Amino acid sequence: MDEKISPYEFMEFIRFIARHNAIHGVFVVGGFVRDELIFGDSSHAHDIDITCVDANRGRELASLVASELRIDYPQAQHRTGTVTLEIGDIDVDFKGDLILEDYLIEMRKLGVDVNNLTQDIYGRDFTVNTLLRSLQTWKLLDVTGKGLKDLDDGLLRTTLAPHIVLKNNPLIATRAVRFICKLGFDVEDELVDYINKNCQEVIDKIGESRMVWEMSLLTKYDLQDVMEAIDKVGLDKKLISKDAMDVLRGMPIPDIYL
Repeated sequence: MDEKISPYEFMEFIRFIARHNAIHGVFVVGGFVRDELIFGDSSHAHDIDITCVDANRGRELASLVASELRIDYPQAQHRTGTVTLEIGDIDVDFKGDLILEDYLIEMRKLGVDVNNLTQDIYGRDFTVNTLLRSLQTWKLLDVTGKGLKDLDDGLLRTTLAPHIVLKNNPLIATRAVRFICKLGFDVEDELVDYINKNCQEVIDKIGESRMVWEMSLLTKYDLQDVMEAIDKVGLDKKLISKDAMDVLRGMPIPDIYL
């Protein structure tokens, strides 16, 4: 396969492999779908998230794709079970079957049918990143019932209650800052209130070294915009300054943090 293949061509290839091997319930999810809906096109995407109703069949699909491309099948991530295939400059994540007990409890309270697909969806950061397209039909699905509206409204809302989501993934706070800088989104009041009231705890959970890298990802944006975004999210504006931005610019960012 040509390493310069476009994301759409690669997804068509995955669709062909899935259909040929009777693997059903395969979806693309996350930033690819979000950006396509915002900008009308995701042909410049470098990351694709693939999720399946059946996690085992998802791993089988990843193995089949790797075999067809004659590339090594990578070790699944220990914590999440996700398998990442690197094809040219495109990273394709075949999502695993990570189970977070407090997420499952909350999902059941909400009456959500718990399966691998909904666990992936509700395990994501914001509702705008939960929209799916079926690889079989390209039909758009909004499992949470909030993703499309929040995307139309330009609103960042966590998939479940902020205290549950931030406890497991405090980086959502800094991701919100990047979304504001990049796309001009607003943030749901409940999320802002939680971060504001628990700011130091969130920062401590992220850790000093990781926070440095998170701030380095903001150096591409105007300092004033960054400061306003940090304030809007409910974080401490002292996290960044002009001098800090100048130091951080040009620092190499490990792939693990991108």
